[in-house]
Amino acid sequence: MRRHRKATQPVRSVVLPGLLALLLCYPTERPAFAPRSVVHRGMTPIVQWLQGLGLDKVGAANVVLKKPIICSRDIDLDLKSTVQWLHSVGFHESQVATVIAKGPWVLASQLDDLKPIVEWLKGLGIEDSVVVETLAKKPELFTLDVETCLKPKVQFLKQVVGLDQSQVVKMIVYLPSLLAYSIQDNMIPHLQWLKDLGLDDKQVVKAVSSAPGLLGSYSLKSNLQPKVNSLRQAGLADSQIVNMISAQPSFLGYSSKRLEERIAILTERGELTEVSLAHAMRLTDAIFAQRMTSIASTSSTNIEARARSGRGTQKRCSLQPEQAQKRYSLHPEQP
Repeated sequence: MRRHRKATQPVRSVVLPGLLALLLCYPTERPAFAPRSVVHRGMTPIVQWLQGLGLDKVGAANVVLKKPIICSRDIDLDLKSTVQWLHSVGFHESQVATVIAKGPWVLASQLDDLKPIVEWLKGLGIEDSVVVETLAKKPELFTLDVETCLKPKVQFLKQVVGLDQSQVVKMIVYLPSLLAYSIQDNMIPHLQWLKDLGLDDKQVVKAVSSAPGLLGSYSLKSNLQPKVNSLRQAGLADSQIVNMISAQPSFLGYSSKRLEERIAILTERGELTEVSLAHAMRLTDAIFAQRMTSIASTSSTNIEARARSGRGTQKRCSLQPEQAQKRYSLHPEQP
């Protein structure tokens, strides 16, 4: 007679919530479902030590959940030496806590694996304090190999894109995640997309140096291309779109909803150009609505003045200030 295996929940759904509760309560015994390698006898001191670094109880638990191997490391011989090294590099206490919370693997790594990225960033010409800020912003950089990952990307940015050293440095400092982009999956397709739109080499350099995210932060299919399609549907020629991207590439980082609303309003007013749209995209919803209200109010006042003097038409402005305020009170700005 065959026996049917009893249905069980996925390991992750059982272990992780249970382990989180375990850590928060500082248990003295290991539950049957928790892996022995995770629930080490030194676990409680490590969680307490993490709290001493500035992490709260939940934050300390999350660190161990993300990198359980930390529990197998000695606090005095391994973990403290890593924290001391971070301090020696220039990380303040709050930055150390932030780095550990964002990148627990730092505590699971050997110092010999952490030091190369710091020296490499300094070798690019980045100041010590800025290196610290860059790594605190993106601790994942500690996991990238200098020779096989980082150097090839900088070489690509210089030789293929055409950027100089100072531009590359500024881009890395502004957007550290740039170094995590894949050359094949992110940089090359996005670079080709810009060129296919009609940007020449100089315009590409100007665009990506101002907005590094164009090399991989945004999806081509679901983000960038639909925005270009919206500009074309609004009547802008490809040459105007190219000029807009070259002059102010950051507008592509705004939401599609924001772009479409600005296009609709400027089109209705007969004021849509690449210049007016680029300027409108920089304004917050509140300021943009205020500008539109002010313009409508001024237009109404001028028409009424001409009507009273007999020099103009007797028709009033079709859009009154209070109507403009209501019409152009847009939704909250999208990220």
